[in-house]
Amino acid sequence: MTPGEALSVLGLGPDSTWDEVRRAYRTQIRLHHPDRAGSSTDAMAVRVIEAFGVLQQMRASPTGWGPAVDSFPSGSTDSRPPSATRHRSDHGYTEPGPNESPGSPWAIPLAPQGPPPFERIDGDTLRFDAPADETFRWLLEAAQDLGAITYLDRSGPLFEVLCRFLDEPATSLLVTLQGRSDGTDAMCAAESIEARPGPPTSAVVDVYESVLRRLARDSQHRSRPQGPNG
Repeated sequence: MTPGEALSVLGLGPDSTWDEVRRAYRTQIRLHHPDRAGSSTDAMAVRVIEAFGVLQQMRASPTGWGPAVDSFPSGSTDSRPPSATRHRSDHGYTEPGPNESPGSPWAIPLAPQGPPPFERIDGDTLRFDAPADETFRWLLEAAQDLGAITYLDRSGPLFEVLCRFLDEPATSLLVTLQGRSDGTDAMCAAESIEARPGPPTSAVVDVYESVLRRLARDSQHRSRPQGPNG
């Protein structure tokens, strides 16, 4: 899929900004994901995820994001099917072979030392010093303190959490992972699912970050040697 085709899947044109790309992605993935009543086939959801991944690759490239997407070399965003053997995908996951199905992320063990080191790199993105598998598992663990996980796609990779905060409308938090050479980025997008506006994404990520850091503190406390009196 070329960047131009990816924009078309999201219903956008070549002059679209990155914010417009993200908004369109959130809209399309909620419209087409399999848990939504009356949604289209799973194939459309997969295509939307693939399109967003192509544009993320373009944004992370040396060329960067810009309006002239059709001039971006199509070979650099080649989305050919994975080979039949198991291998590490671009986003860091171990892709299944031809006779395997993707394993449940809940089967990934939680490291006793807690979540991997991470930092907040902007208002809506957390960068983890760990592979995508480990990052995904800890993000899911922390997400249970935010609300109910309503959608999970390990192949995306992404998941959605329905959050409820005091005096705020029900809020959907969409978390999308992107593998990097030195770790994994978790990009968050929050949006009210009610008529009134919800909290900004940065505020929701503040809460998410605090839960992850609490999990880290709790894990460190449990790993400390206990004295004779416990």
